[in-house]
Amino acid sequence: MFLISWLGIQLAAGSDVRSGRAVAGWLSAASGYVAGGVVKTAVVIEADKGWHTYWSNPGESGIPTEMTFDLPDGWKVVETGAPPPMRFEASGLASFGYAGRTYFPVTLQAPQGAAGKVVLKASLTWLACDDGGCVPGDAELSLELADGAAEATEHRAEIERALERLPVADHGFGLEVVDRGSTLEIRLEWVGGGGPVVDPVDCEVFPVSAERIRSAEVPRFRKVADGWVAEVAKSDYLSGAVPDLRLLLVDRKRGKSVSVGWRADRAE
Repeated sequence: MFLISWLGIQLAAGSDVRSGRAVAGWLSAASGYVAGGVVKTAVVIEADKGWHTYWSNPGESGIPTEMTFDLPDGWKVVETGAPPPMRFEASGLASFGYAGRTYFPVTLQAPQGAAGKVVLKASLTWLACDDGGCVPGDAELSLELADGAAEATEHRAEIERALERLPVADHGFGLEVVDRGSTLEIRLEWVGGGGPVVDPVDCEVFPVSAERIRSAEVPRFRKVADGWVAEVAKSDYLSGAVPDLRLLLVDRKRGKSVSVGWRADRAE
């Protein structure tokens, strides 16, 4: 029964795969679909205890988790997302990724005029590591949906929670980067209405852009009169001036995260 209930919930037989020190599955918030409508789903990867997988920017070691989709004619992937990562350190190397169970929301759209049962397919690859080494993993997943009334499944609440945890892009913050040679001075300014959903002083900061900031750096913003400022060491792999930068600000206290971007060719 392990392969059917690895998440503590019932999955259809054959819908989950164990490989590379992790188990992967694909869940849907609805049992069916309506022609032209959207279907909220989530790919789920659960690493074995003591093991972790990797974020889109894996840091100084590791390989990003990747997924591709094979959908029936007319079906589209509207949006995919990844939750905020955690920081791992081993053998002096810093990396970014996930431990335990991780939900990757995937929103799909059915074509107008769609009818009948459909089978959606996804291919995943990942690398799982612990302090002693790494093991690659892969999975071929499928999700079967019926047409007609899209009734909620037992997974709806957890998928909705996963969607709520996704970072918000450019939510009212302006980012400015000043290249100081070996370091970068990063300035945040609040330019939105109301108030920010995260407090940069309380945030863990992750570089979405690879090879811009040294991964071992732990950026911390401090409050200044006109916003917030942090100074970090540039990546050893970056030659010349920094062309762009995107950061993820993760406020664990508030359960919110925001990604903020900057490009040199758009700077004044």
